[in-house]
Amino acid sequence: MLDAADLAQLQSTLAAVFTQLLKPLFAWRSPHSHFFWPFLVAALALSVLVYWRGDARRDGRSFFAAYFPKAIWGHRSALADYRYWYVNRILFAVALGAYFLSTAWVARSVRGALDGAFGAVPVPPDTALAAKLLLTVLYFIAYDFGRYLAHYTLHRVTLLWLIHKVHHSAEVLTPLTNARAHPLELFWMAGVPSALGGTVLGIFMHVHGADTGVFTIFGLHAFVFVYNAIGNLRHSHVWLSYGPRFSYLFVSPAQHQIHHSALPEHFGRNIGYAFALWDWLFGTIYVPAKEERFAMGLGDGTDAKYHGIVRMYVQPFIDIGRYLVTGRASSGAVIGAPTPQP
Repeated sequence: MLDAADLAQLQSTLAAVFTQLLKPLFAWRSPHSHFFWPFLVAALALSVLVYWRGDARRDGRSFFAAYFPKAIWGHRSALADYRYWYVNRILFAVALGAYFLSTAWVARSVRGALDGAFGAVPVPPDTALAAKLLLTVLYFIAYDFGRYLAHYTLHRVTLLWLIHKVHHSAEVLTPLTNARAHPLELFWMAGVPSALGGTVLGIFMHVHGADTGVFTIFGLHAFVFVYNAIGNLRHSHVWLSYGPRFSYLFVSPAQHQIHHSALPEHFGRNIGYAFALWDWLFGTIYVPAKEERFAMGLGDGTDAKYHGIVRMYVQPFIDIGRYLVTGRASSGAVIGAPTPQP
């Protein structure tokens, strides 16, 4: 029989397991989740605004029919997203979350190296507010460029593309499609931006001579907060475009939906996250003149291979093994240079 100490340990273990199993269901309470409640409210409000600006019959029933149809939210691809999001939130957070490359660690390392090489810099007087504003802007630019670079390589390096295919196998888009990413991709997409953002942060702290922070909202970088308030519509069927001018500055949800298109003319386009400037500089931008309709997915008929939790984890390794043995990837649709935009 269990003694009192064993029983207490068992109860503690069961409570910890139960808490971990329930934790994904409370993502709406975390500012670090895409499903933080202000982000969900903002996405719904923007969807209503887009709907009312359209030509559809304007009533509540047709709004939900347009943006919450069973054909999308009940699609086997979407159902796979829901299951994968839940399981991945538990397994990845418990087993692998601690191994992310930390922005703070990079910043401390860079600052330490610079301070050691050139000596610490005295804090300039009366510059705290200006420095904080400047760092807020510079860090976000560096971080966003890091996301572009990481995403760009996912579409250009064959081994990385075979991992990224999990994300692009989605045949419909819902906000949970954002989490349809292999753990190896999550490492890559976290590590590269952290390296660039941390480097900028470390250099700035050395030059300024103080631990300068950034402006935050709910403890989240202010610009990241604003981005996330719109970000859920990137993986949706709500066509929100910024128009022909602003779409060269910022990546609209409509542009990211084009990124998921199964049409060859859309392959490898609109790789950026917040700033469309990177796409413009590297020739990957696609700005739609009007609303476009297209199927989503890989474009080679292999999407169904990834519509399962085990498949999402395992299939990339199968594809990589086949590629290393044969030298051929099962799909190169999004790897190559984008089709020239008409």
